[in-house]
Amino acid sequence: MKSTLNLNYLSLCFLLLFAASSSAADTCLSETNLRKLDASYELAVLTSDVEFAEAKMHPSFVWVHNHASSTQDSRNEIIQMFNRTSSHYKEGEDRGDRTQEDVEIVIAGNTGVVHGFTKVRRSKKFIDLFNSPEFQRYHFMRTYTFLDNSCFLLSNHTMLVSEGS
Repeated sequence: MKSTLNLNYLSLCFLLLFAASSSAADTCLSETNLRKLDASYELAVLTSDVEFAEAKMHPSFVWVHNHASSTQDSRNEIIQMFNRTSSHYKEGEDRGDRTQEDVEIVIAGNTGVVHGFTKVRRSKKFIDLFNSPEFQRYHFMRTYTFLDNSCFLLSNHTMLVSEGS
C-alpha cells in the first residue's frame, strides 16, 4: 500500500511538473501563436488600440527605435500616443496599413522573440497631421514573455530601413 501511495505521489508530481513546463508552449509561446499575437500588435499600433496595450504590453514594456524624437517609449507613453492618434480618426476611416515580411521566431524557455520587417503605408490624414512620409519600412525585433499564464510584449526594437515606395 505504501509503495502504491509513493508511486501515485510521484506520478502526480511528474504530471504537475510536465504541465507547468509545457504550459507556456500550450498557451502562447508556440510559433503559430506568437505570429498571431505579433500580428495583433501590428494591428494595435495601426488602430491605436489602447485595450491591447493595457492587456498585452508588460507594465515594464520598452520600445527602442531610431526614428523618432525620443529613443525609448514606455507602455504609458505608448498608451498616450494611441489616445492622441485615435482622437483624430472616425470609425472605419483609412489609417493605412502595416504588412509584416520575412518574420522569424525564436523560442527559449518562457521567452519568444519575433523579428522581421514591417512595411508601413500611412493614411493621407496621418501624413498631414504628423508630417510623415507615406511609406516606411522597418526592421523589428519584439520580445514576448510568458508570465502568470499569459504572454506579454516586453520589448520592441524598431529601426528604419527605408522611406518611399
